[in-house]
Amino acid sequence: MTRGLGITINPKIGVGDTVQFSSVPENYFLSTGEMLIDESRCWIFDHNPYIDRTNTAKETIELWNFGHHNKWRFKCPRTEGPQVYTSNAEIWANALGVKNPKLNRPKLYQYERFPFQDRKTILLHVDGKSHGNMPDHIIDHVIKKYKPTGQLFQIGRGFDIGLPRIQTETLWDLAKVVAESRMLIGMDSGPSWIAACYPDVVVKKIRTRQCEEELQNWVPLEVRNIHSHWDDRCHQVFNQTDFDVGFTSSYRRI
Repeated sequence: MTRGLGITINPKIGVGDTVQFSSVPENYFLSTGEMLIDESRCWIFDHNPYIDRTNTAKETIELWNFGHHNKWRFKCPRTEGPQVYTSNAEIWANALGVKNPKLNRPKLYQYERFPFQDRKTILLHVDGKSHGNMPDHIIDHVIKKYKPTGQLFQIGRGFDIGLPRIQTETLWDLAKVVAESRMLIGMDSGPSWIAACYPDVVVKKIRTRQCEEELQNWVPLEVRNIHSHWDDRCHQVFNQTDFDVGFTSSYRRI
């Protein structure tokens, strides 16, 4: 049967790139009363109750809107005031015509009931896709501060830093490990965006692509700067210097 609006997500983009779209179906449903049709059968929607996978869409929108995939212009949902989004989720709700979204962070609808008192593990992810490897001085800082807890573990498949490693075979395995953790420290990459789906998990992420001079006047979620669209308040954001710079904090505060 053909009905409704369909969405697709470019399968070649990264994990974090994909997870940012997970709030779209709920916000669309709460605004319109209609389910979005998942044309690409993306893994982030496997447990989403606001997704339709049984029908074919009469119209389809590709959510990935960067680089040569750019199909539409980012615009602010407000005509007055600062030209910034209030959250990353608002970007994608706005793209589908939804104003004032009710869900302002990513959500995977799975592994959400882990008891708060049982949260102990601290996860360290040191090999980001777009932001590269975590600098050695930040790794040293994290290990010195958190290893004495006996609860610091490395995740990911990158280079070994001498910590016990929690292996995960699938993205849903990774989501479960992250969902049951106390804290995740990592690059602005897939695991930090998975962690953002779980409000009880403290997320401390490091940005390395922007230099100190750029960060001085950097405005998070500025409409015109697509590279700032990742600076959502569901994360604590740190730089790689000894000092706080702009909206970011020094890595020494991790």
